[in-house]
Amino acid sequence: GPWSVLTDRSYLRLEQRKNGIGPAGNTRATVDADQVIVELSGGYAYTERFSTYAGVRLWNVDVDLQVVGGGPLGETLARSGDENWVDPLVGVRYVLPLGESWSVVSKADVGGFGIGSDLAWQASVFADWHFAEHASLLVGFRLIDVDYEDGSGTGRFRYDVTQAGPALGLAWQF
Repeated sequence: GPWSVLTDRSYLRLEQRKNGIGPAGNTRATVDADQVIVELSGGYAYTERFSTYAGVRLWNVDVDLQVVGGGPLGETLARSGDENWVDPLVGVRYVLPLGESWSVVSKADVGGFGIGSDLAWQASVFADWHFAEHASLLVGFRLIDVDYEDGSGTGRFRYDVTQAGPALGLAWQF
């Protein structure tokens, strides 16, 4: 029928290293972040090509920060944090058939609304190759942006990140 249940899981490891001059001379800073996103949504197809969906996106971000030579006496400063939050989301999906085995799938959604993050959104476009009756391979581009903040003072966690790049996926249809 016209109803669907969708799930999307992704993992991303981010790393940034910088060298510079601090109060005690040479300073080296390293930030490592592991990000896991799990999305669960339900959709309704108005036509074979166009559908809408609503659901939740769970975020888990684990960040490690280390500044070597960054303290007043050149000592190492280190902080770690793990943050989880859930964003509601609403979106649209459009499929353009390109023949019997190929299609272009575009998807966009917005979420957060101050419930989890202040605002989170994503847009993607994929070439979809149906290599089996219930399975397909997707190759495309994904852009996802999130602006999340929690706490204050030294316990403040802020994650204002835009990620864009190639993406690869495997889809099963039941």
